[in-house]
Amino acid sequence: MFKESGKIEVSFVSKLMATIDPQLPIWDKYVLINLGKIAEWEKFRSADAEERIKEASKIYAYIKCWYKSFIEDDYGKLCIAKFDEALPAYRDKLTDIKKIDYLLWGKR
Repeated sequence: MFKESGKIEVSFVSKLMATIDPQLPIWDKYVLINLGKIAEWEKFRSADAEERIKEASKIYAYIKCWYKSFIEDDYGKLCIAKFDEALPAYRDKLTDIKKIDYLLWGKR
């Protein structure tokens, strides 16, 4: 995306990737806030493109690891079960990753 537009659009790219592969989490402000990574990302706001892309890759790797751990954790399993209980029509339509995306995005 950067090569084509000259912009670093991490949130947009993550949403595009998650549309193609629903096993991938999204990156947005609320996910970063809830995972305690917003300040880390903000430090790179005025860094050069190469540094920002490198940092974005590190943070996104962290996000993916966090999701994997959370989904396997007892509390994560409980959250997913509660999501399924509250929205049974989506039980088999959304991946666990998407369910966690919605929970993090909704936690403000």
